Amino acid sequence: MVVEIDGSMRDEKTRKLERDLEKELGDDYIIDLKKHFLLKNPTQYADFIGNDVVEKFRTLKKEKRVRSEAGVYDSDVESDDEDTKQLLADAKLIEEKELEFKKKHELIRGTNKPRQSRLIGRKRERTMETMEKQFGALGGDINQNDMKHFGDAQIKQPSTKKMRIGKEPSLSAVGQPAPRDIQGVPDLETYDKTSKVRRKAQRPQNQDGRKGEDDRHISIKRPKHLFAGKRGMGKTDRC
Repeated sequence: MVVEIDGSMRDEKTRKLERDLEKELGDDYIIDLKKHFLLKNPTQYADFIGNDVVEKFRTLKKEKRVRSEAGVYDSDVESDDEDTKQLLADAKLIEEKELEFKKKHELIRGTNKPRQSRLIGRKRERTMETMEKQFGALGGDINQNDMKHFGDAQIKQPSTKKMRIGKEPSLSAVGQPAPRDIQGVPDLETYDKTSKVRRKAQRPQNQDGRKGEDDRHISIKRPKHLFAGKRGMGKTDRC
């Protein structure tokens, strides 16, 4: 049967909500927070434990003791099956092969010797005799004058840093104009005067640039118009 509850149509079989109970009971309503708890006493968890749990636990402990005495849980390396033994043997063989290939590669490259630049190795290979043999095998006639620069390059020693004593003017700076602070100054005496004037004019800007947030300037600590009088009675100053 459908009835009207709280302004809405509901079935009588529908359970009442806490809101419905609150409206029915009014001031006598007291909410029960433990109404839907599964445990009768929350501090007693033994309500969920069956009667035969202790007996099952004892049986399991007894079975484990028997297995331990029989040696079921003993870890023995020799008890591996044939597949595991074959897999370990293959892994060891692969490791030995990799080590053998690595040693062969080191012998080929000569990693135990000091390495040199590829440029030096190529330069040693490019000799006059090698070039003549290669071009001769291809049927080419090589003129000695055409190959002269190869011979010069073969004799030429690698350049090293020279020890420079003193200062040398840069060749690139010879054609450049003079700095702007020197342009238009006739002599050294005038340049010194203009430098002093320039430094003096820049001094206030430099001082302002060094000021921080905590720096403040008090121009007059005791203004004369407030402290110049000689009045004996009363107190007219701001001290």
